[in-house]
Amino acid sequence: MMYWFGIDTNTQIIGGQRVSVTGIALGQKVTSSEGAEGLAWRCPFCVEFVDVVAGVEEKIGWIESLRELFRKGCFTNQHRVGVIVDAYLGELSDINSQKNRHL
Repeated sequence: MMYWFGIDTNTQIIGGQRVSVTGIALGQKVTSSEGAEGLAWRCPFCVEFVDVVAGVEEKIGWIESLRELFRKGCFTNQHRVGVIVDAYLGELSDINSQKNRHL
């Protein structure tokens, strides 16, 4: 089974607290009864966290989302995982090569 993951975090001040919510879009390759191939997308869960240090919300969202996807069996240690993100473009090479293994 092959999945695609899209992960995005947004943060707002609500009731005086910094509330961040990460949404996960999970895409799965499907084939229709007519043989047409495509991706079926769903949002299996969201992650909420409150009052984390400003500037790391997106990375925390990635980490916690991937941990939960791993726990749910969407991938194992034997898989290579690709994640579609919209932040930290200048750091992605170091993140992907595991030079940058922390927040």
